[in-house]
Amino acid sequence: MPRLSFTDLKRSISKGDIAPVYLIYGDEKFLVDESVLKICSVYAAETKGEIYRYSAKDASIVDVIADLNTLPMWGRGKAVVVSEIEALKSEALHEIEKYLDSPSPTSVLVLVGEKCDGRTSLYKKVLKSGVVIEAKKIYDDAVPSWINAECKRRGVSISQDAANYMAELIGADLALLSDAIEKTILYVHDRKMINVDDVDAVISDISRHSIFHLTSAIGKRDLVLAKKELTNLMRQSELPVIIIAMLARYIRLLLKTREAIERDRFLSPRQIATEIGVNPYFASEYIDGAKRFTKEELKRRLSLIHEADVVLKSGARPKKIVLSKLVSDIILGAR
Repeated sequence: MPRLSFTDLKRSISKGDIAPVYLIYGDEKFLVDESVLKICSVYAAETKGEIYRYSAKDASIVDVIADLNTLPMWGRGKAVVVSEIEALKSEALHEIEKYLDSPSPTSVLVLVGEKCDGRTSLYKKVLKSGVVIEAKKIYDDAVPSWINAECKRRGVSISQDAANYMAELIGADLALLSDAIEKTILYVHDRKMINVDDVDAVISDISRHSIFHLTSAIGKRDLVLAKKELTNLMRQSELPVIIIAMLARYIRLLLKTREAIERDRFLSPRQIATEIGVNPYFASEYIDGAKRFTKEELKRRLSLIHEADVVLKSGARPKKIVLSKLVSDIILGAR
């Protein structure tokens, strides 16, 4: 059976094509979770069965295989989800591979993880008898198209300007985008077209102003103003992971802008906006910011953001100190 994209998976399942096993992995957690939810909800609805969930970190593979092979107590089938498959030991992997040689006709096995090597025996066995889905993060320039498709799926339309504006405000975080789309649909009520004013009214002041004020100050290399805006964000309880994500996105866009300028200094702001995947309205801000950093400096800033992200997730240092140092290092350079 094939490798499928998330869109292909939804289309396949909607037709009632349920595979005996799915392997879902990737760094876009939203798509991973949505894939699992789609498979389990459709299968459970069709079979009137139950869903069993295990973590490979602490589950007994004997229990997992037993659940797969045991006839369902209710309904005509069951879905068994095993998450964090990176933690599976060789013996457990071997047992799952043996199961895949002859999967139960009354069960669906869903294997979930962050990474999976396509050269492994497990990957090849799933590909032979089931479906593999890799949930990749989408690029910034693909976000407006994703917003359009998601709005259409939910029964509404969105203008191109509104989709571009929402993408510019939120970035490529699909979970935040999904939430924003849902709130905007509730806001427009019976109207079937979302416009720029609707997006502007729904997206929070924190997302619209504070984070953009922070990135704007960084683009101007104004440390005093940047520290002030960071303090405002922390005071408003903005999640550090969101701040890190927005900083990374901003620096990536500055780098793409810098590369475009160096390649062709006669590009117009609209041409640059198209190339880097942002609304032309914001092009001048990215151009001005990109001119204040060299390409090498921007690449180094991305490394600094990654390092800060690792420290934040480890909990080794207070979040406010990590973010404050990061903002200083982005503007002044690491000392």
